[in-house]
Amino acid sequence: MKRFIALLLAAIIILGTGTALAAKWTCPECGKTGNTGAFCPDCGSAKPGSTSIKAGDRVYLGRWEQNDYTGDGAEKIRWIVLDVQGSKLFLLSEKALACLPFNKKSDGTAWAGCSLRMWLNNDFYNSAFSKDEKKGIKTTQVEDTREHTYYEVDTASRFSGTCEDKVFLLSYLEARELLSQQDAYCEMTAVVSKHKNRPKVEKSNGRSSCIWWLRTSAYKKNAMTIMFGSFSTAYEHHPQVCVRPALWADASVVTQ
Repeated sequence: MKRFIALLLAAIIILGTGTALAAKWTCPECGKTGNTGAFCPDCGSAKPGSTSIKAGDRVYLGRWEQNDYTGDGAEKIRWIVLDVQGSKLFLLSEKALACLPFNKKSDGTAWAGCSLRMWLNNDFYNSAFSKDEKKGIKTTQVEDTREHTYYEVDTASRFSGTCEDKVFLLSYLEARELLSQQDAYCEMTAVVSKHKNRPKVEKSNGRSSCIWWLRTSAYKKNAMTIMFGSFSTAYEHHPQVCVRPALWADASVVTQ
């Protein structure tokens, strides 16, 4: 009799656990109800709270040559977590990984048509990430719209709308709302510091920080930058401005 009761209790515990695991949730993105898995079957969004990683954390994803010694292979890329949505992470490289112009010519080209966007989504994306890592990097609807621009500068004719990217640059709005003052300062990797274009560095109170691009256009033939923690601009073809890639990735492909 005692054995029967013990088995019955075990069955109840197992059934109860199964019910808990199958708890239903509503997708905050598309509103679909009755979801039981880790991802919404309609839109693919992750279940809220499905990762312990939080904004401000540092994670690793991909590899890129950084220490200027190819004998030990490419180093892991360290990223700042800017935002978390379910198991999706909004990442910005902690250091500047390249020194490139926004566009090869200063001809008023906005984000969608600039040469830097092509480099990020081809050269960088294909070199920095493995096949498995690429599966976890999201295709993002990247906005270059009035809502993402610098409201004090008239750039109404310089918006490229919305395009799809794997890797991109922060917009003025994203940098203003998600980037801390501390993380707006940026160091270069050893490779970038020795770049032939001699990346421009600002110094203040004994501290150095490179200038880096945003994807938001500015007046005339300029694009926005961050210079020592503050918003600024540079001609699109300026060769001495650095690059901090940004992307959305699933938490399953990063390490801490």
